[in-house]
Amino acid sequence: MGLHQDKDEEDFAAPVVSVSLGDSADLPRRRPRAKDPTHAFELKSGDVVVLGGDDRLAYHGIDRILRGTSDSVARGRPPQSDAAPGDEAWLVLVVRAPAG
Repeated sequence: MGLHQDKDEEDFAAPVVSVSLGDSADLPRRRPRAKDPTHAFELKSGDVVVLGGDDRLAYHGIDRILRGTSDSVARGRPPQSDAAPGDEAWLVLVVRAPAG
């Protein structure tokens, strides 16, 4: 998933919350201004990233998945699956409007 902004929501008051599950991944992040540098962070299973306030519209994505780095998910696959061992990485983004 390349660098992008989550800006399709009607209200930017709610933060973007990312929960990482499975293999580790590199998360590049850049503030909304194009001249700002990009910094990369390694996300591990169980990490939570919150983009809110001035960083709500930060560019972010997944550069690469570090295969085989997680023991938090079962390695077994259903017989019909064509996924390779080590493909256990998910990024879940949740955006909710504030209550009230």
